[in-house]
Amino acid sequence: MSILSLVFFGLIFYLLILGILILFPFPFQHWAMYLNFAKFPFFVDFNRAEEFGFRSGSVKSFKIKTKDNLLLGAWHIFPHRFIPKPNPQQYQQEIDESSDLDKADIVFLYFHGNAGNRATFHRTDFYKMMTSLNINSHVIAIDYRGFGDSSFAIPTEKTVRIDAISAYDWIVDQGVNPRKIIIVGHSLATDLAYTLDLKQTQLGTPPCGGYASIADAAIGYPMVPVLLPFHGFPQLEKWIKSKIVDKWSSHLKMSSITTPILIMHGLKDFEIKPWQAEANFLEAISGRTGNKVVDDGYWEIRNRPQKAKFEHKDVQGLSITHLDHEGELWSLNSDENPVWLLRVTHAGHNNLSRHLVVKATIESWLENFPSK
Repeated sequence: MSILSLVFFGLIFYLLILGILILFPFPFQHWAMYLNFAKFPFFVDFNRAEEFGFRSGSVKSFKIKTKDNLLLGAWHIFPHRFIPKPNPQQYQQEIDESSDLDKADIVFLYFHGNAGNRATFHRTDFYKMMTSLNINSHVIAIDYRGFGDSSFAIPTEKTVRIDAISAYDWIVDQGVNPRKIIIVGHSLATDLAYTLDLKQTQLGTPPCGGYASIADAAIGYPMVPVLLPFHGFPQLEKWIKSKIVDKWSSHLKMSSITTPILIMHGLKDFEIKPWQAEANFLEAISGRTGNKVVDDGYWEIRNRPQKAKFEHKDVQGLSITHLDHEGELWSLNSDENPVWLLRVTHAGHNNLSRHLVVKATIESWLENFPSK
């Protein structure tokens, strides 16, 4: 078979896949988007977190019931300070009663991204980092429907939002002050912060990450490169974005969130490009200042070389702190609703928590803007 024939059949196969995704969005777009069938690590015993490097007794596995009567698998990861150190004379695995969730200084509610489950390697690294802070910090990590040991269902934007609200409500039901809850994750973290803000719910300071929208992420996403041919062509991008049913439009919500925001992104992230974190940061600034500082397609920041110096004359109060070879900290500070963006020079998509500057920045953030 000639190379020309291979190209022809490859094009036909590509158009077939694209046509199926457009004509039958449910369930095919959802399978491609959430990848919940990729349950790595496989055959996990969620009651044996020691397998993933946790101390014995430091992780409690339990279930959360959703508003539509499904069960979500969840972990409660306790602070390191409450786990007894090995001692050849005396060693007890019991955790001090003062580690109860309602006595926490901070509760991180963690939402993971697509594929895998709450035990996926880089996620467990993040839990360990967050529970090793110099405060009494707990982590609640959930698996959405269709992920991990949660009830089987095909996730959608609407139903995953139900899962997020259910997890948040469960924490509040344990007696935790809402202002002590910090939402951590990707686009779902932004969405939940936006939803709670609309309900005028008191919320802690949420470190949020993620992309400008799922459409922007999909167009440049190398792991499932179906939409890569549309990348960089404004009209084609606009058309294909209109065909994606689950939008997860973080960029449209960032400007409306009034709680403090911390965005963290690795500059070596080849899955979700760094410009998308920058777009979320600038959208949040737009909401604080009342001035639109980026164009709707983000072409200005998308086309700027990554190493080029950031300049924007319309951004008042923006400061950029250079952290030597570790990265940069962009900030727009105010007493009530600051916005920070940590750009980590050597971090990729899945190893942010391994860079000590991330932990140090979160601690600095909590010191500057403590929950009351």
